[in-house]
Amino acid sequence: MKYKTIFLIILVVYITILSIFVRTPDLYLNLILIGFLIEYEIFKPYFSKETQEKLNIIVYILIGIFILIVFRKIHEILS
Repeated sequence: MKYKTIFLIILVVYITILSIFVRTPDLYLNLILIGFLIEYEIFKPYFSKETQEKLNIIVYILIGIFILIVFRKIHEILS
């Protein structure tokens, strides 16, 4: 099997398991980010430069969402 296919299968299974057990969207997005980053770093050497650039965009979007969640939590704590 190609590494892209293995990457997607693992990611889909991980997200499915998360969606079953996690109820809050903040925790869900954070766990998706952590899982995606771990899996991306493991499979990164097997992807072409073009694929890495596309996946980097997804990483940046997820990190932006993570920063928004953290700022919102900080605001809740300080309020």
